[in-house]
Amino acid sequence: MSTFATKALTHAQEVCRLYRACMRRIIRDNHNRLDMRYKCVVLRAMFEETRNIKDQETAVNLLRKWQLYLLELDGHPERGFPAEPGGTYYNNDEHLLSPDFLLDEWAEEEKAAYPKYFAKREQLKKDVLEYWENKYGTSVKEYAK
Repeated sequence: MSTFATKALTHAQEVCRLYRACMRRIIRDNHNRLDMRYKCVVLRAMFEETRNIKDQETAVNLLRKWQLYLLELDGHPERGFPAEPGGTYYNNDEHLLSPDFLLDEWAEEEKAAYPKYFAKREQLKKDVLEYWENKYGTSVKEYAK
């Protein structure tokens, strides 16, 4: 991915990017949903007021003023998704990596702490073995010999 702009943006594209950045800023900073929606509607109304400005110089000056205002307000990074880098759940899936057979190697004293879980687990293992025998006709235990 290139770090340099490969083409110039039109004024409309810059306004759209500014609008999206302002919306993200409002969403990030307002935890009350009603306040957030109200501010989003007010922001949209402000952008709609200036939509039909014909003088290009006025439109560009207004755009620059909004961009500078947004830069002044931006004190901390944008809100990200939990599973993205920097999020609270990023690289937090180690529990998915532990193999199932490790539970079979627990000592009886450890299993005694969770009797319902291990009883259900043993029943499930029997059901899976029975399903395997019905579907394929032979037990896994015969192959292990």
